[in-house]
Amino acid sequence: MPTTSVRPGPVHLVYLRKHDTLEQIAASFGISTATAWRYVNHTIEQLAIHAPSLTEALTSHHADGYLLLDGTVAESDRVAAAGHYCGKVHREGVNLQVITAEDGKLLWISPAPPAGTHAVTAARKHAIVNTCAQQDLEVLADKGYVVPTAL
Repeated sequence: MPTTSVRPGPVHLVYLRKHDTLEQIAASFGISTATAWRYVNHTIEQLAIHAPSLTEALTSHHADGYLLLDGTVAESDRVAAAGHYCGKVHREGVNLQVITAEDGKLLWISPAPPAGTHAVTAARKHAIVNTCAQQDLEVLADKGYVVPTAL
């Protein structure tokens, strides 16, 4: 494919804002799918580098009150990847764990394990409960995070 004068900025903005497929973006900008992937992947890597860790996010939160923990499945096109299908929502994706302040302000989003990962497993993997407890923060979560105990 011939060289192009397309700059990465508009490409990744379209991807993040509209969630078009890489094929759609490539066609719109007259670039190859591989080039669109490189532009988008570079942007995602840069965002991840600058994202705060869970501890940093909780340390920067100074308000009294409680935090909210919830998980959501973000749709993905990784249909062939093992564990990415979530029976709960009947689609492929990743399981994002989200911490917000009680007023809804987003504090932290976890790295993205496959959607087939249970909420409790994802919370444990990211040490969410332990980190909040170490900082003496109250966390509210739904019943998906309750672990039954043996009697």
